[in-house]
Amino acid sequence: MNILQESIQAATPQAKIEYQIFIADAGTEEIFKYEDRERFNALCRNRCDNFGRKWSCPPYAPAYHEFAGEYNRIYICLTLAKTDQFNYIKHDYLKIKAANTILKSRIDKTLRKLIEKDVYYISGGSCRLCKSCKCKFQESCIHPELMTYSFEAMGINVDDMIRDIFGIPLLWYKESLPKYTCVVAGLVSKDKFEAETIIETLKSLN
Repeated sequence: MNILQESIQAATPQAKIEYQIFIADAGTEEIFKYEDRERFNALCRNRCDNFGRKWSCPPYAPAYHEFAGEYNRIYICLTLAKTDQFNYIKHDYLKIKAANTILKSRIDKTLRKLIEKDVYYISGGSCRLCKSCKCKFQESCIHPELMTYSFEAMGINVDDMIRDIFGIPLLWYKESLPKYTCVVAGLVSKDKFEAETIIETLKSLN
């Protein structure tokens, strides 16, 4: 498994924020061992307001092995930002929110730009293509060809996957500010894809 790493700066109205991107190149079947769809569907059902209210979320999202079955390669993207860069924000919760917004918006814009015939992406969180998902109104998705799923929605244990592949534990906001925050997304392809293209596209956003 090949791993790339790069530091990138994001220019925001308040400050320049530095973050890291880690990309692991693997066969799609190498991730099957992290799938536990029943467990994660239950977690979503009990803890997430999007359960049954977004077509990209459980119980409608496919299992990872179903989604990835037509692809051969996966490029797992971990973006990481240290939270001490957000000291201009007063409340710790808002520091995490700001950092995650920067990471999610950049990795999702990057990976969506790279979609083509035999390449698709796994989003960092639920699909945000539409302001309000038609699922809430019992209506069909209006952009099914552009809808995206997250690793978690497809039953992947992201904590274990990221720790095993990158050696980085995911940290969560509880009662104190974690040292860093992460967003995980991915790209799947039928053929070999140049992972460096992801990094170059990320850099072009600034």
